[in-house]
Amino acid sequence: MIETNGEKTLTVKLIKYRLKGVVKLIDWYDKIGYIEMTPVDFISLPKKEDLVNHLNDAGFGCQKIVGGYVDVWEVYEHNVEVLSELNDVTIGDIDKNEIQK
Repeated sequence: MIETNGEKTLTVKLIKYRLKGVVKLIDWYDKIGYIEMTPVDFISLPKKEDLVNHLNDAGFGCQKIVGGYVDVWEVYEHNVEVLSELNDVTIGDIDKNEIQK
C-alpha cells in the first residue's frame, strides 16, 4: 500500500483475460437456441478474429454454434474482473437484441 497526501493506492497484478458471453446455436432438433458459454481464459489479450475459435456451448451439445455475443475481461489478483477494450463483440450470425435478459 502506498500513501501519498493522505490517499492510498493499491497496485494489483493483471493475471489473465477471460472471454464470457452468449452463443447462438442449432440443437439436435434443428431449433435455434441461446446459451451462456463457459468462460475461457487467456494469458494474453486475444485478437478479435480469434475469438470465434473459442465460442462454446457450455457442454450442452449441439449441431452447430452459429454466433456469439461476447466480452473480454481483464482478470486481476483476487479474481477482480474489469471489462477490457475488447468488449461488446458480435461474432457470426447473432444480434445482441435477439438475446433475452
